[in-house]
Amino acid sequence: MQNMNKNNRKTGFTLVEILIVTMILAVISLAIFSTFSNGMKIYNRVNSEVTSEDLVIFCDRFGHDLRNSFNFSLINFTGKAEELEFAGLVNSPRMEKRSVSRIKYIFEPSTEKIKRFTGDYSAIYFSEEDSFRQALDKVKSCVFSYYYFDNKTQEFAWDQEWRKDGLPSAVRMELEFKDNPEEKFVRTFNIPVGYVVLNETSQQ
Repeated sequence: MQNMNKNNRKTGFTLVEILIVTMILAVISLAIFSTFSNGMKIYNRVNSEVTSEDLVIFCDRFGHDLRNSFNFSLINFTGKAEELEFAGLVNSPRMEKRSVSRIKYIFEPSTEKIKRFTGDYSAIYFSEEDSFRQALDKVKSCVFSYYYFDNKTQEFAWDQEWRKDGLPSAVRMELEFKDNPEEKFVRTFNIPVGYVVLNETSQQ
């Protein structure tokens, strides 16, 4: 009987041993969680930096296209909340020089992208499809607005649709990104030719 009690005491765990094992497991779990958490922070920071760089490049191209837009009889400036189209100068691979081109920016909610399309004068003449050039990814929402002088109210105003003659004086772009839905990006792009039309209209 005494031998059986001795064997039971040898195979059991004391309270001190259980506490030690619990502490070791807690330290290991904390180390694993800390490593995982730091990895997620690094991943999010890298993705955020990539998105910011892409946004800077995209805005630079978008602003350059608008600053160089102009009135052209075959390509009217048309704009909606999620897309716009206008005439500009773009390097044409076919013509091997800068040519009058149709430039389009379209937001596609299904693909979460803002796409840029261009079609030079020859492509427009032969009714060919515009070429896809550039995209901004991970866009949750995009709204374009157009700034103009309202002759009726004699005041400046914003509108999410442009069907008027000539060009607006500015275009505002409001973006929300999938990775940062709480942060909204808003930027206004001036159109020099639009200012000329605006000044002439406001003086009448």
